[in-house]
Amino acid sequence: MNINCIPPASLIDKDIIETLCHSPESSHDQFHAFFRFYCNTLCADLFPTGTLTNSFTHPLASSIDVIKAISILRSQCGTSKETLIGQLFPDIPKDKQEQSLRTLVKVAFMLDTASYKSFSDDFQLRFGDTFPVNWKDDQSLVDFIQATFAPSVYRATETHNKLKAWKLKKRHGVSIVPTNDLIQHLLYDPRSRTLTVFHQVAWLKAQLRYAAECSGIVTDKEYIERGILPPRILRETLYSIYRILFPLDEKSAKFTRQLVNEQNGRFDDSLMLDPGIIHPMSEPFELAFWGKRLRRLEDVVAHPPPTNTLISWIERHTSERNALTVAIAGLFFAALFGLLSVMVGVAQLILSYYAWKYPT
Repeated sequence: MNINCIPPASLIDKDIIETLCHSPESSHDQFHAFFRFYCNTLCADLFPTGTLTNSFTHPLASSIDVIKAISILRSQCGTSKETLIGQLFPDIPKDKQEQSLRTLVKVAFMLDTASYKSFSDDFQLRFGDTFPVNWKDDQSLVDFIQATFAPSVYRATETHNKLKAWKLKKRHGVSIVPTNDLIQHLLYDPRSRTLTVFHQVAWLKAQLRYAAECSGIVTDKEYIERGILPPRILRETLYSIYRILFPLDEKSAKFTRQLVNEQNGRFDDSLMLDPGIIHPMSEPFELAFWGKRLRRLEDVVAHPPPTNTLISWIERHTSERNALTVAIAGLFFAALFGLLSVMVGVAQLILSYYAWKYPT
């Protein structure tokens, strides 16, 4: 199969499906959203300027090329990026090497390893070193994944009932947008009031099913060598989707259906299906990776963003220092008016005394 002419998902090479989704041929139909992403990603990489010509032979121009490169990526996941990129793409320009590796990891693990290229410096300043990300030359893929999904524990209890997606949309004006980059999951941008949700639930479920079949594996490196992310990350992502954002109640199901049916930015229609058993633990469930972003959402609910432009401007131009100044000024004027009240009272008392002592 040559990717220069992208076929519909149902006709894509079954070897690609089994390599990337670890799925038997009988269940291929559930991966429409994944292959929409797969085809769009490879097309963008093959023809970044929108033309059908390239000045070099692309290393991912066919399904055979993709499968071969993914095999190397997995087996060398403990090797530094600099060494790995030389093994994968030795005969192409440096910038094309970076581009091709970024594309390969996207389709292999649903991770954008160079998202800093897609976001402004302002966005980067607001989110610090947690997002966007950049896979450094001296890091292995395993090191990059472990550093990216750093622990930030969150205890999921009944309080997260307020974080349902439809409530965030209706009560707080938050727009829910899909992403194919797992690293962007639950990323909330207060300026645009958007919450980014990783929507590839069929892919997540397939990865977890395959992880359950991999007996004897205990380390992140061993899972990545098999072509799957550490199961805890996958399980917690599904939990945050089905137990927090889109639980299977009536209002959530209605809102989910709207997201799935949107023409622009469609969500994976597998989101409408029962996820089955997500985790073996009883409530409360501790999430080890998405804690910081869930707490940020709780702050949005506890302290809703301003409802109009005027209030937003006032809040942006009000600092703690200004608030302290106003408070001190208030105390000063309260004391001043109190003193004046005492003086007026004393004057009235003196006048009353003289009026009593020297009646006319």
